[in-house]
Amino acid sequence: MREEDVPALMRCFERCYGTSYVDGDFYDEACLRARVASGRLRSIVVEAAGGEGEGVEAGEIVGHMGLSFREEEEHTADAGNTVVDPRMRGSGLAGKVGVVLIAHAREQGLVGFHHYPTTAHPVLQQLSVAGVGVETGIMLDYIPADTEYREMDAPDGALAVTVVYEPLAPAPARRIFVPPRYRDTIEVAVGECGLERQIAEADGRPSGSSVIEAESFERRGLHRITLKRVGSDVEGALHAASTAASLPVLQLDLPLGDAAVTVALDAARELGFRFSAVFPEYDSGDVLRLQRTAEPDWEALRERLVTPGGKHFCDLLRADFEDQPRSES
Repeated sequence: MREEDVPALMRCFERCYGTSYVDGDFYDEACLRARVASGRLRSIVVEAAGGEGEGVEAGEIVGHMGLSFREEEEHTADAGNTVVDPRMRGSGLAGKVGVVLIAHAREQGLVGFHHYPTTAHPVLQQLSVAGVGVETGIMLDYIPADTEYREMDAPDGALAVTVVYEPLAPAPARRIFVPPRYRDTIEVAVGECGLERQIAEADGRPSGSSVIEAESFERRGLHRITLKRVGSDVEGALHAASTAASLPVLQLDLPLGDAAVTVALDAARELGFRFSAVFPEYDSGDVLRLQRTAEPDWEALRERLVTPGGKHFCDLLRADFEDQPRSES
């Protein structure tokens, strides 16, 4: 993708979502150009030669899949913003673009990327694990209820997404501290992702002050809290950070490189946070993401999930939200 592709890409997003797409940058030409120019967005776009579908003209952009970089030096990125022009659906275009995107990610020197297939789109869920992608959790209420899927049948209400890590190359070896409550889940996730990890008990005691960052995503109704360091004040710090948020969905990222992470997890659960996903190689290490939101209709959610891994995590989340013991075989 080049800067000059931006206007045509914006028209493609409008054909797919009207004005309802959750990332407002894709309706803001100056902002989108800046992301492309800075390298924070590195995308694959499909330009029509003409005649591919009814009414498709040469030069139109009819598909897009991007890599969004959180920090300049990170060796993973978020893949997504996947769109296929309604006139091109059923052509297998998304799968072809995905193959090119993976090659592009390798060229960028990434060890892997994260992506988030929506439960409104069974094909994207299936494609996400067709290769070496590993499902590591689910984010509830991640897609706003007012998102308009042009010429697609989508369920009403806010939608969940699965969380998938796509390993591309060996990642750095790390020592991680695993809370007993989620030990099996985390060990399985990092193992299936092919990560070299020394697993240690998260039995450290916090000291000093906690370090917390926060970011709001208004269009998603989402407030994300990132705990960078677990301090002895973690209970009060997390309480203050969570009560300051006015949005309906809260996420909390806990660092698995901190030996005192169990203390933070216990404090978070007292505040109503429950499991969301494991994020390998995210924020300079591995992260355990928790979430706090209204409980979904679990049966309806499970029906929208089309992979065994997705259904497994639906069952895990349900048990965790209901705070019932569950065997993780």
